[in-house]
Amino acid sequence: MASITNLTYKLLSVKHLCAVRNLIEEHFTSTFSLGVYLNWTKEDSIPAYYPRIESFLKQGNSLGAFSDKDAKLRGVVINVEHDNNERIKYDETLHISEKTDTINRLMVAIGVNQLSEILGTKKFWEMRMGTVHPSYRRKGLMPELIKRSTVLAKQRGIEKLVRFQTYNKALKEPSKMDGFEVIRHIELENYLDPVTGQKVFSGMKPPNDVQVLIAKTLT
Repeated sequence: MASITNLTYKLLSVKHLCAVRNLIEEHFTSTFSLGVYLNWTKEDSIPAYYPRIESFLKQGNSLGAFSDKDAKLRGVVINVEHDNNERIKYDETLHISEKTDTINRLMVAIGVNQLSEILGTKKFWEMRMGTVHPSYRRKGLMPELIKRSTVLAKQRGIEKLVRFQTYNKALKEPSKMDGFEVIRHIELENYLDPVTGQKVFSGMKPPNDVQVLIAKTLT
């Protein structure tokens, strides 16, 4: 059985781009709750998100876990520092599909475009596209990547880490959030899409029925 003890952790760079993209493209979409609900496929998601992975890796903040047996990437967390220019580039990639736009409008509603104001600092990392290979899930790999990201962020003078989750246990079981606190949340049953006026995510079931913005203070 795979475990987190047979892994080597590395700071990622553009030389790891192919491995990172392969892992994310194969295994992120299938676990992204909002996307699964909308039947958001790789074909929908790749044009909007994945071409930006290279610029994220260039920041030198992301971490990967590699198998000692075959040196393959088995887990990744993409840590993205605040950058207004990056946000502009992100906005320009939208409107590729209605599914992508629908998800983004929810993210805007919970505060993705006002993170520095919400957090009270520009010294934060947004943790994106965290992905673990299926054979390593539920073995503590993602918590380990988050733990190591916390250490790295502190070393680099980052004040907060922030994540978005579609997960009601962040509200119901805060003691298990490893120092992250809920900053904002949206009950998906009641959320109205500002363009369509429809309750587009009202059918999502627990525990994936609440969209949360969570943050961890490092100072």
